[in-house]
Amino acid sequence: MTVFRVVFHDQDKPWYGLHEVEFNDAGKIVWWNRDLACFSSDASDGPDGVAQLLMAAAGDAGRWPALKESELPR
Repeated sequence: MTVFRVVFHDQDKPWYGLHEVEFNDAGKIVWWNRDLACFSSDASDGPDGVAQLLMAAAGDAGRWPALKESELPR
């Protein structure tokens, strides 16, 4: 399952970012996108498609605590 999670980048100058994170069935992180989340939708979905993606990501981000970059798989 892939969800959006806030990641605390605890290296150098600390900062927070929103990233896609994939979990296996046991709940262990198996992958995360090091690039910041980017939102787009098909033209047929229009602006509402992007808004729906943003609302879903905000829900994911608010549901769980931030992850620490130093504890994520490389």
